[in-house]
Amino acid sequence: MRSNSNLKYILGSLLIILIQITILKNIVLFDVAFCFLYVAILLSIPFTVGRVWQLIIGFLVGLLIDVFYNSIGIHASACLLLTFIRPIFLQYNFPRTPDPINVPNVKNTGFSWYIGYSFFLVFLHQCVIFFVEASNKSLFFLTLYKVFASTIFTVLVILIVQYLTVSGRKERLL
Repeated sequence: MRSNSNLKYILGSLLIILIQITILKNIVLFDVAFCFLYVAILLSIPFTVGRVWQLIIGFLVGLLIDVFYNSIGIHASACLLLTFIRPIFLQYNFPRTPDPINVPNVKNTGFSWYIGYSFFLVFLHQCVIFFVEASNKSLFFLTLYKVFASTIFTVLVILIVQYLTVSGRKERLL
């Protein structure tokens, strides 16, 4: 069962990366809101994956996106920060349930908790990307506007994908 779950995660991750680099790379709303759906890969890393492997997955996903976006390590550093902060966030904010949960998603954790979880981590990710890219204090408010708009756009797309793809039963630890 576990290897089937891992295979599903890997194939789903590859599909998300393919969608990101072929379709979503070219979609920008109102010249400010970018969608980085690939962040969903990092948000849904199963809890059974060790912390070092989470960092490696984050780095590799970011590096792969950097190759296709022609950005020199910006996505890799943003993904590394997200995967570094994620366990700390989960340690203090994870909902207490009678059965242990394996994957944080809308079905397992509930809508309101997942919105807070994804919004915080996606916002952090976007801050790194856009503030490193801007590298100019005079663009602070425009950059902050891009961060908020992109965070909202990305979280909405992640939620839509979650509702379309996550099965009705909750994934629990065995």
